[in-house]
Amino acid sequence: HVYGCPNCYKPQNKSPRKRKCPVCGKTIPTEGYLIAKIAMQSSGRRHVRVTGCTECYKKT
Repeated sequence: HVYGCPNCYKPQNKSPRKRKCPVCGKTIPTEGYLIAKIAMQSSGRRHVRVTGCTECYKKT
């Protein structure tokens, strides 16, 4: 589960930045998160594929 980077996910500070799901485009609630898969590329780098958020992933 991906809650966000330090710039966009600050639940204790009530960050003014909106967190949006890249799949459905909806705003992610404070207690919500993204669901993603991490894969290693042949070059050795990590690749993250977001499959949805707590709002849209549960509908599939």
